Amino acid sequence: MTQRRVLVMHEEPAVCAYLKDLLKYFGYEVDCVLSCKAAIERLPVQTYDVLLLDTAMSDGNGTRIITWLKEHVRRDRVILMNDPLKHSKWMDLGEASTLTKPVQPSDLKRILQMAAC
Repeated sequence: MTQRRVLVMHEEPAVCAYLKDLLKYFGYEVDCVLSCKAAIERLPVQTYDVLLLDTAMSDGNGTRIITWLKEHVRRDRVILMNDPLKHSKWMDLGEASTLTKPVQPSDLKRILQMAAC
């Protein structure tokens, strides 16, 4: 049985490390990138079961990645991590699930199960 693969995009290395450890504990194989640019460079060479993307990056946000996915006819599952005060802004994106920051382990596990991955 192959491990499911997750790409985490967050510009704070400590947050990436936390999410990577948590996802590995849940049984996922994890790659982390610190920018939208790095995510876009990684996507053509690697497929993922789910993309866990921050919505507040200095070089873009999760919607930039969703646009790239659409342009390249990819159907990766997307979970957007966002600030609770800006949560409603992201609810209109039918392509993605949303997860409020700070990410709680139980919330992450639940949303991954809902996405069936």
